[in-house]
Amino acid sequence: MDQIETLLSRDSRTRDQAVDSILRDRSAVINELIPLIDPANSEKYSDETRSASAYLLGEFRAVEAVSVLSKALADEPGRKVTSDISRYDAPAWTALVKIGRPAVPAMIENIETSDNEM
Repeated sequence: MDQIETLLSRDSRTRDQAVDSILRDRSAVINELIPLIDPANSEKYSDETRSASAYLLGEFRAVEAVSVLSKALADEPGRKVTSDISRYDAPAWTALVKIGRPAVPAMIENIETSDNEM
């Protein structure tokens, strides 16, 4: 919250420092979330944790996570059968959709290199 309050400063240098600090925090959070959804770590983390991580990466529009999210599609975490809608349904797919155009090359590579019909 101090970072947000610092944005109110009349001093441009102070405001710029707050902006830079917020961006560093965002980047650090993204870097901590990526290993949580990485299929290589799927045995370490629950589906619920992996789903929440993918959801957050999508909300952050984290282009840095495209490669890992696209790999996670092969065995996506989350509920497979459900009667109600959750923000954690199809989390890797939803995150890639939110990231948008930067995710397209990874998705094309998935299509070209996968034997999986899905």
